[in-house]
Amino acid sequence: MLVTSIFNWGVTKSWIDSFNPERLKCVFFSLIQEKKGADIVLSAARNCPSVDFAFYGSVDVDYEKHFMVEIASLPNVQYHGLFKGSNEDVYAELAKYDVLLFPTMWKTEGVPGILVERKIAGLAEIVSDVSYNAELVKDGIEGIVLKGKLDNEICKAINDLARDRTLLNSLKLGSKQSAERFYIDNYIEAINKELEERG
Repeated sequence: MLVTSIFNWGVTKSWIDSFNPERLKCVFFSLIQEKKGADIVLSAARNCPSVDFAFYGSVDVDYEKHFMVEIASLPNVQYHGLFKGSNEDVYAELAKYDVLLFPTMWKTEGVPGILVERKIAGLAEIVSDVSYNAELVKDGIEGIVLKGKLDNEICKAINDLARDRTLLNSLKLGSKQSAERFYIDNYIEAINKELEERG
């Protein structure tokens, strides 16, 4: 997915230092259903009580009752509903968090827009190794790609980032810098050249 940059998203040390260092803040920003990994995130919230978790998105009707019961029992989880706003609003909202969680199990996931949007917002990411996730998120540079059992691996990755803020900030910086790969403006010249050559 290619997006057009309408702001100057420069990376600076003050940008990294602006995050609250007290509690790690994780966000799930997608359709809320088991196949998208919502259960995995809820399990992580249960096992990481010193980390804050937020959910945004519509809840699958077949999953809604289970989801609402679960979040009611977890004091470190908030559900914010379906986010409505412009691209700039999405980036600003995502920037309130440290880590985007995307442990999807959809084998035909494609290229989820949220993986690009979180780069522009400068979040680290923890993703499942499904579909194109590992191509969109460079493991150890922009985020963490989970290779093993998702329930176990996501908790370990979250705890690692909660303890190691140097690693967290490094992944945020890598994520922010990688957003350049997705600005369509950076490809206009090459696209025009290709079209001219095809004549």
